[in-house]
Amino acid sequence: MSLQMHIFLPFKGDCFDIVYSIAVLEHVQKPWVVADEICRVLRQGGHVVVKLPFLNVIHDQHDYFRFTRKGIRSLFDEKRVDVVQDQVSAGGGSLISIFLLEYVEQFVPTQYLKGAWHTLMRYPFSSFKYLDRFIDRSEKLERTANSFSFIGRKR
Repeated sequence: MSLQMHIFLPFKGDCFDIVYSIAVLEHVQKPWVVADEICRVLRQGGHVVVKLPFLNVIHDQHDYFRFTRKGIRSLFDEKRVDVVQDQVSAGGGSLISIFLLEYVEQFVPTQYLKGAWHTLMRYPFSSFKYLDRFIDRSEKLERTANSFSFIGRKR
């Protein structure tokens, strides 16, 4: 007999006007269940605001999923939630800065030097994110997105 784990928010249904979930759903094993719960606790006309990674490094031991724009929409399917806005929230420049910092750190031999590496290079590498401003908000930016944001309104 298998034991299923259910994730339920401890609130009655239809009680919130807005639910924020910023960089959370990639850390749960069944994000579609959490999305169902978010929809359950939202009032009709209420908004869900979500930001999720797409191309990103694994950033903790409970990091399970990455989401495309279509993937986020599928969590909050169009039968329940109308899309108000969905867009790239961080582009490939953000990915490059995070990736380079993490990748090169693998070659740094000690924790002390790793800390020094992060301190010295975090700011120079973070300047890559500003390159995204030169790419129009087209499919090209979406293909290398570091993360997406989504705002939906419950029907």
